[in-house]
Amino acid sequence: MGEAERKPTAEQQTQAQAAARTERAEAAPMSEAEQIARVAAEMRAQNKAEDASEAKKKPPSLKSIGASEFLALQLPPRTFLLEPVIASQSLNMVFAPRGVGKTNIALTMAGAVATGSQIFSRWTAPRPAKVLYLDGELPSPLLQERIRGIAATLEHPDLLDNLQLVTQDLQDIDLPNLATETGQAALAPLLAGVELLVIDNIATLMRTGKANDEDAWVPVQSWLLKLRKAGKSVILIHHANKNGGQRGTAAKEDILDNVIELKNPAGYTREQGCVVELCFTKARSLFGKDTQPFEATLTVDQAGRPCWLTRSVEDTQTQKILELAGLGMSEKDIAAELGISRSTVTRTKKKAREQKDRVEQSRFYRCSS
Repeated sequence: MGEAERKPTAEQQTQAQAAARTERAEAAPMSEAEQIARVAAEMRAQNKAEDASEAKKKPPSLKSIGASEFLALQLPPRTFLLEPVIASQSLNMVFAPRGVGKTNIALTMAGAVATGSQIFSRWTAPRPAKVLYLDGELPSPLLQERIRGIAATLEHPDLLDNLQLVTQDLQDIDLPNLATETGQAALAPLLAGVELLVIDNIATLMRTGKANDEDAWVPVQSWLLKLRKAGKSVILIHHANKNGGQRGTAAKEDILDNVIELKNPAGYTREQGCVVELCFTKARSLFGKDTQPFEATLTVDQAGRPCWLTRSVEDTQTQKILELAGLGMSEKDIAAELGISRSTVTRTKKKAREQKDRVEQSRFYRCSS
């Protein structure tokens, strides 16, 4: 082989020298500044590639649909978790002043859905469903006591494991702030398979810091709508303000299906225990007798087991009006005592007299026949 064939060309010599320099550079340790520069260059290259990829994607946009096409959609029928008050994919609120019985009522509703039970002699869960109950207020021993009592009022307490609990005392970290994306993300793994989420309560678990600020509620509202879209129902437990309405901005109620106000009946004393009037202040799909307020009393039956006794608020009010009238109180004083209008007292007394006359007249005809 000739000398010309054995000797590398100038181009080959240049490539070999460059390769040798690269090999020495890679073998030699880089300074800290060189390492930072190299990482920065790699990040710039990666970001540039990602930006180019994103540019190729079509951004999401709003869609519209014709009414006829919309009516032709095969949408799943809306069912109930607790008929007729808690529908599937519904957003609801229960609010009351402190100490009225919010948690007792909320646990009863949650327990009914979890076990497929009837409660208050009028609300029925057609099947058991998984419920996640977030408690941000009670110490664990008191919560345990409440649940033990409520379980005894349910038809199928053996299914109570469908009710999953999150309470602060059993956590190694603070409960998440559900008014933030971080808090919502922390809760997400626990929502798998859950059909009803109960948040007890807004003040402790949705810490916006500005109760009357509509803008502060927007992130929470967006999250609730996402939960509804995902097929979940929610019950928010909330406090009443000094005037009796729900605390904070009224914007909380804009997307809600049902809002239930709890209050103690007129003349209530703490010695009576848990006696609550349930009244709908918003009912999106409820009508007629389903919207009528009623009174629920947590008591014990003859066997010593806890149970709820219910009756209509109208019947309760009538009884109290007639009792006070029998004591010789004037209509004005009765109205003031019960917190109702004087005309309501007059109508109730008149209706009671007419009913009494019909009963007596019926008795007369039976005796004469």
